[in-house]
Amino acid sequence: MKINNEPIKWERADDDYVISCYRELHQIPETGLFLPRTKAYIVKKLQEMGLTPVYYEGHSSVSAKICGRDESRVILLRADMDGLEMAEETGLPYASANGNMHSCGHDAHMAMLLGAARILMRYRQRMKGCVRLLFQAGEEEPGGAVLLLGQGILEGPVEAVFGQHAGNLAGLPKGNIGVKSGPVMAAKDSFSITIHGKGCHGAMPEQGIDPVVTAAQIILALQTLISRERRGTEPAVLTVGSVHGGAADNIISDSVVMRGALRTTDSKFRAYMEERIVTICTKTAEAMRAGCDIHYSRGYPVLENNPACTTFFREQAQRFWGKEQVSELEGAILASDDMACYLEQCPGVYWFYQTIEPESPYGNHHPGFVTDETLLMKGAAFLAHLSMEWFLKKEDGNCLQK
Repeated sequence: MKINNEPIKWERADDDYVISCYRELHQIPETGLFLPRTKAYIVKKLQEMGLTPVYYEGHSSVSAKICGRDESRVILLRADMDGLEMAEETGLPYASANGNMHSCGHDAHMAMLLGAARILMRYRQRMKGCVRLLFQAGEEEPGGAVLLLGQGILEGPVEAVFGQHAGNLAGLPKGNIGVKSGPVMAAKDSFSITIHGKGCHGAMPEQGIDPVVTAAQIILALQTLISRERRGTEPAVLTVGSVHGGAADNIISDSVVMRGALRTTDSKFRAYMEERIVTICTKTAEAMRAGCDIHYSRGYPVLENNPACTTFFREQAQRFWGKEQVSELEGAILASDDMACYLEQCPGVYWFYQTIEPESPYGNHHPGFVTDETLLMKGAAFLAHLSMEWFLKKEDGNCLQK
């Protein structure tokens, strides 16, 4: 890795630092928007580097800025902070014990960003711009990105946003990174459907209106939206994951509540599906003599990488990692991430870093998920490399438009 033909180096102490950060963060997972212990840890590490943390009202996100010779240019590096509400089953000596777990790699993301900051501070006099470090709360929902956008996180203005996801989301060879232009992760919307019937004795169904049968008809009809109204080569999935109704086998209940989610990488199809879900639910319920209330909630948008920024990223990744370690993603994955909210407003790139064996049965969101900590320092150094090279290679501004 070279800047101005001089290599940027990292030492064993940098490796030890990143691994220490990873292990310490792994032990204190917190969920949602309010992460007091995680925030305090990040603040302490930033202050130890001589950086000034910036705080945000209503959540535990923290940012800081490292400036080089030109303070008029800014890019943003983002790491998410929150864990998941699940008991850890890794058996690691530094396993969490508070009922939560970093089972999606966010501890690794924070550790790598802290490692990148350490390198950037060392070489900031060579940097022709400023790097805003963002540690974001609430990625797993309700979505800290939307709050931060409303609080001016992209003001500056920010030229580009970069972020990565560790783990096994893309099934790459271990140690590889994967990227593609265009849609990378799906939009996710949620819906809740309440079927209103008429309760009666199970032996006399003609006296009632059965919401369970109505719900079954709706579930089957919804599945045809993907199989019959979507091109088979374009990814989308509709799941009804929760159905609640009735309490006894001899009573027809008066209502059923269902909850589901839609994931798609096509914004037009997303809007079409919202309309069709409402139509199918209301018309099917009407045909069954039942009533129907629908609450449809739009979640994270489609995560799309800017084409010009992706070209720049791919060139730098191949320089840093070697061509054999940079994989071209075959398509988008149907998981979601609120990194999409930043990329909807600012050019940038989101990539996957394979930090476990692709054959491992313990992938992201599994209680046995374990990141290979020996890979983290290189991921941190790449963040620093990418930042430095952006300001050298993009002085012409040809990647500043979506």
